Amino acid sequence: LFNAPLFSLLNSATLALLGKRAADFGLYRVWGTIGFMVTCWFSGPLFERLGQRSMFPAFAITMALFVALALKLPAAPVQSQRPSRVGIGRMVQQRGWVIFMGSVFCLWVAFTGGGSFLGVVIKEMGGSDSLIGWSSIVAATAEIVPLFASSRLLQRFGPQRMTEFSLVFFVIRMGLYAVMPVPEWVMAINILQGIT
Repeated sequence: LFNAPLFSLLNSATLALLGKRAADFGLYRVWGTIGFMVTCWFSGPLFERLGQRSMFPAFAITMALFVALALKLPAAPVQSQRPSRVGIGRMVQQRGWVIFMGSVFCLWVAFTGGGSFLGVVIKEMGGSDSLIGWSSIVAATAEIVPLFASSRLLQRFGPQRMTEFSLVFFVIRMGLYAVMPVPEWVMAINILQGIT
């Protein structure tokens, strides 16, 4: 309930703070990737030593730190308008918007399920906590170059073609997870994270 909207809220807050420099979003977003990599590097071996039950207090402490840091962010300008039923009605009547939102919903369901249970599947296949941590680091590392190049890629190909390209490779990635015969395959599959 509280964790799901974090990515969207963080991204929109970053874009609001960037203002006219919003095209540089990827240059700032890459630091989230680096922070994730460092966390994975520590957490895999840590959970292997302390057991998986330790992830719950670790998560609570980490989220408390995030709240403390979020309170230190500068106030971003907000343009608040009351939602208009007429405006919402017009959006729902646009075929492109409905297709986009349906696609985003399906992607998010698959992403949430895949992200939440991939570690469980790796463990059931005989993989270690370290493999889970390292596979996450590989996925995050694969994001770095596309994030740095995101502004140029969007200018060259446009948001629609980039979204379509990403969706195709996301489907391929989820399919590869479904058929991987050994847990070590996750390392190679996670290289697709940069594209997806």
